[in-house]
Order: sequence, then C-alpha cells, then structure tokens
Amino acid sequence: MIIFYFSATGNSLSAAKRIGGDLVSIPQVIESEHLEYKDDVIGLIFPIYSLRPPKMVRRFADYVTRNIRYTNKNAKSNYRSYLLKALQNDYGLAMQEDEESARQVVAQEAIKMQAIAQSEAVEQKRRKV
Repeated sequence: MIIFYFSATGNSLSAAKRIGGDLVSIPQVIESEHLEYKDDVIGLIFPIYSLRPPKMVRRFADYVTRNIRYTNKNAKSNYRSYLLKALQNDYGLAMQEDEESARQVVAQEAIKMQAIAQSEAVEQKRRKV
C-alpha cells in the first residue's frame, strides 16, 4: 500500500504511520521527477482546513486528475508510458486550458445569441405598437 500524505503539523503523518505502508509526502512528489508509483492500494491522508483539503492537496489532485484525463483521451496504446510522459510534462494542463477557452467561446456565443433574441423581441413588440 502506498499512502500519499500532507501534514503541516505532523498529525496526518502520525495517522499515516499508524495505517502503515509506503509513505510518500505530497509536497515532495510535486517537486520530484519520480512520478511512477504502483500498488494495488493507494491512499491519501491530509488535514481539512475550513471544510476543504489544503491547497497543496488540491493542487496535487488536480495535477493527477487532469493528466489522467489527458491520457484517457489520447492514449491509443501503451497507456502506462503515455501517462508517465503526460505527468512529467503536465500535458493535461494544456488540454484543461484549451477546454476552458472553448467553454468561454461557447458562453460568449450564447450571450450574443441571447442579445440578438432580446433585440428581435423588442423590435417585434415595437412593430405591434
């Protein structure tokens, strides 16, 4: 079992030690080039700050998630090496930025269409009067 942990005060580290397994510090992973971890069971242990995971943990989870999404979308074969390369280069970030840009374009087009529909409705009302 591998346990990724974040512990500012040592409490989460203490809990991780009690559970056992290979302990891996999330801040060290983020700054490391060693990105390949393999086990049947992987866990996360971290404190909760103001009803949310700490920013470091959210950053870690976002980084892993976006690169898994990128790999799922693009890997045709050899998934493992594709994911490792995506994690090393954070290819998922570019995909995430592209998706956000596309969402903004769609939202802007919807606003334009809404404005056109409103002006047409006003024009039709004006013609009836």
